[in-house]
Amino acid sequence: MRRAASFQLDSVEKAAERAAGRPGTSASLGSAMLRVVSEARAAGLPVTKAAEEASRAGGGVSADADMMWARLVSWKESGCLMGASCGMESMEWEDQQSSARAAAASVGLQTEHAYSVLELVANGEDRLLRLRNPWGRGEYTGRYGSGWDGWTPELKHRVGAYGMEGSGVFFIEFRDFLRFFESVEVARLHKGWQTLRSATLLAESARGLSVEGGFPAWELVADEDADGYLTLWQASGRLRGGGRLRGLAPGEDLRAMMEEGVVGPDGRPAEAASSSGTGAAAASSSSSAAVSALARLPSSGVVGDDGRILTRDRRKPAPELSEIGFAVHGAGSAASSSPSDPVGPFVGGGLRSFGECADADVRFTKGRRYTVVPLAFAHMARGQWQEAVLSVHAPSTMRLRRVTLSARRFSEALLERISSLGTCTRVELQPGQVVMIRQLLSDQCTMLAVENRSAAHAFTFEFTLSDVKGAVASRGSMFTKDVIPPKTFQIVQVLSLDSTSGYSFSTSMGYSAELLPSATAALTAESHFPLVEGMHQCVPYE
Repeated sequence: MRRAASFQLDSVEKAAERAAGRPGTSASLGSAMLRVVSEARAAGLPVTKAAEEASRAGGGVSADADMMWARLVSWKESGCLMGASCGMESMEWEDQQSSARAAAASVGLQTEHAYSVLELVANGEDRLLRLRNPWGRGEYTGRYGSGWDGWTPELKHRVGAYGMEGSGVFFIEFRDFLRFFESVEVARLHKGWQTLRSATLLAESARGLSVEGGFPAWELVADEDADGYLTLWQASGRLRGGGRLRGLAPGEDLRAMMEEGVVGPDGRPAEAASSSGTGAAAASSSSSAAVSALARLPSSGVVGDDGRILTRDRRKPAPELSEIGFAVHGAGSAASSSPSDPVGPFVGGGLRSFGECADADVRFTKGRRYTVVPLAFAHMARGQWQEAVLSVHAPSTMRLRRVTLSARRFSEALLERISSLGTCTRVELQPGQVVMIRQLLSDQCTMLAVENRSAAHAFTFEFTLSDVKGAVASRGSMFTKDVIPPKTFQIVQVLSLDSTSGYSFSTSMGYSAELLPSATAALTAESHFPLVEGMHQCVPYE
């Protein structure tokens, strides 16, 4: 039997989906910079001259601008953090972008750059924003800029314009702000909340952190019922590269991660002894190996003198941006926590997205054990390593620690996520031979799992991805064929976005059932193409 299906989602819809899951909010200011560029061309003026004239001109403010000012004031009074983008998001052509860069530079601004919004003040009918360039230099040179000749001691006292020179801090009139800035990002700020951070190394392949398996995760316990806010970060474009692992939380280095067993003696990720099921002897051996490795650190070339990893494999390129997300699973009491315990049902998390972070609000119950499972797969297909930092914000005390999941537990976590958020097709080939085909499409491409609920028959499942654009497959092949034993499930394929331009693909699947000659007949290597390992292995139901 064979079924075919197709799926396509354009970049506009994906952008809306990503925006829906972002923290805070974003306000568009329009495309005034584009108008400055277009009007300069129409008048035959140099764009830099037009920008300078625009920054000195007055003019009325529209009702939409009045509403935007009111929103900015409201956000600021609520204690929100705001950043303004001096960009050219509305410009598609290179000549427009070049003109925009020149126009911004002529008044001391930098395009494709974000400025902190520090304060909103009024001077008569003029409404001013106090901004700061995070570089500490490069300030606006127009009206109310740090070098403006209209400043008087009285005016500086009235608006609090002190110490601006050379600090990156400047004022800009609201009308000029609307001309040169395109958007404002707003982040919520909760006073009195605590913040916890912890870094880990993401699994390098479908087999996990090492040949033996092991997938990074975090365990989280709340001391009170609370609404928490979780963000999973990967290294930004400015920090990637250079042969050094970056993105670790302040004060956290790879020495501690080696002692915990997250990183092995050779500097490569290794499954934690506590989750390998080998008991105290393995834990002791891992600890001894870590101590021995720490003694060799200065000359090993793995970790630098500052305790930070230099590289795990110099043959691999520095990591590119990967799609990233996470799932939160709630299990039993924290008092009974064990690495061999199931991760529990899916309770929330951030959808995978092609960006530097994923985030979500999660409701935590006092004393319950939660497992935060990072979901990032595109870097696996590229054969690159990647690091991530989990930030937890909550109004009450919480406990956070790194853990390592076995391949089985990681597969169970993926199945829980697919089952909770995706669709399910029930297939009954013969009476009593039931197969559940589960697929999750709204999580950056697709995740597919198959459950064989038959008691005696194996289930052969073929899955084909075709016309794939902008995506990579976790199995390393667009065609897979698996023989799934009775009473087991398998994560068949995970497709991940590999670019910002959107993606498209088509799928087809075929399946059949056959009586097994023995209970282990479907567990041989010949039963799968490509060979399965790690998160793609068949997992028996408990």
